[in-house]
Amino acid sequence: MFSQEKKRILVADDNLAVRIMLEDILSEAGYEITTAEDGQQTFDLLGREKFDLLILDLLMPHKSGFEILEWLDKQSKALTVLVLTGIFRSPKEIERLRKLGAKGYIYKSAPVEEILYRVNNVLFPISNDTRKYPRIPVNFSIEFRTNSKWHQAYTATLGGGGLFIRTVNPPEMGTRIAVKFRIPDVGKTFEAEGTVVWSNEYNPDNKKTTLPGMGIRFDVIKKEDSKEINGYIMNRLDEDHTW
Repeated sequence: MFSQEKKRILVADDNLAVRIMLEDILSEAGYEITTAEDGQQTFDLLGREKFDLLILDLLMPHKSGFEILEWLDKQSKALTVLVLTGIFRSPKEIERLRKLGAKGYIYKSAPVEEILYRVNNVLFPISNDTRKYPRIPVNFSIEFRTNSKWHQAYTATLGGGGLFIRTVNPPEMGTRIAVKFRIPDVGKTFEAEGTVVWSNEYNPDNKKTTLPGMGIRFDVIKKEDSKEINGYIMNRLDEDHTW
């Protein structure tokens, strides 16, 4: 976890399955979670307890997410809010949510790594100077070769010094590996050689925040390719990526 003191998150959604999913993911990531099943319960909890983050569904009985946001705005409460949604993403609706103080959104169907990225980013904002190789969540097809055999998988994160590949049967740590991939919106194929520095096989008993796959450290990559990857990452970090 980022701090010895746990951050408190209120998850407000009338869908029990969504509440359970988010509580499992976020509690396993080290956060203290409270849940609310409707707008009135959300309103009551916000009135008597202090939270660091509210993850708020917009369509709830008794009080809507919009009503909660409007109340927070009128009360000038300094509470970070991420909207939990699957539909409200038009520019007009996003502008309305921004004006009401929301800091971003989480798709209900988002993968674990994206949920954690968005939550971590608003609670612990990323500075470009805090780590040598910042990482971003990004999902694209990748080919990797071990023992002269090529396989196809998908990434979960990308950094200037390496990436994470999702696969249920990753090779052991220390395995040499070659990769080929195309980054969305860049339009070229990148090739690199590296080493497996982290490996996690699929296990249904593992935490939901522990993805099966492998972390790859780039050992050999063209200088211009490394520069282009870093530029892509910095551009993504500079964007308002919680929206």
